[in-house]
Amino acid sequence: MGYKISSFLSVSRADGHEHFLYYLPARGMASLWLNEWVNSNFDRLASKLGPQAVLITAPDGQEAEFSKSGDQVLRLLYDSLDPVVFRGPASDLLHGGGPVLIVSRKPLYPEKPEEEIECAAINLSAYDPQRLAVLFDQVIDAVQTGADPLDVISGSEVGKGSPDYEYIEALELKPNIFGIGIDGNAVIGMLKKWRERRQDR
Repeated sequence: MGYKISSFLSVSRADGHEHFLYYLPARGMASLWLNEWVNSNFDRLASKLGPQAVLITAPDGQEAEFSKSGDQVLRLLYDSLDPVVFRGPASDLLHGGGPVLIVSRKPLYPEKPEEEIECAAINLSAYDPQRLAVLFDQVIDAVQTGADPLDVISGSEVGKGSPDYEYIEALELKPNIFGIGIDGNAVIGMLKKWRERRQDR
């Protein structure tokens, strides 16, 4: 089953699915193909999940609103819940660039959870079409066989994106100087990553 909604708040608290797969769309130019892949395969993926799970993403033209509520959910989960499994550095998930796949046992909302929520999240920006297809197939297979799709995300290899992608995402096409401007948020995110890598050495 699949939902295309404008906000995480649109999912009913009484929704009885066993698992919720949220795809937060990419906003950087280098990863926009992922949005196209998910949109073109949405019906197929949703039908393969069957009645046990639901694939959730934004309808065309409402990606920004959906991603805004998704960013709030990620921050709240990261700040308040121990059981959340974040694959890769937290800054890769929390900088707000997407794309991110979240798998949860309950619907997620942009408000502090009242109880523990079991979920896992992974940044997909370093994925190529083949790896992305394999990841979704593994999650779907886990749902169909009664295995735990959260384990699929937790055990997934987190690849490193090309450094060029970071610089491409720092450029945004807006009518500035010759139609190109600098996205300050992306630059700040890149500087944070650089500082974290230097501290890890």
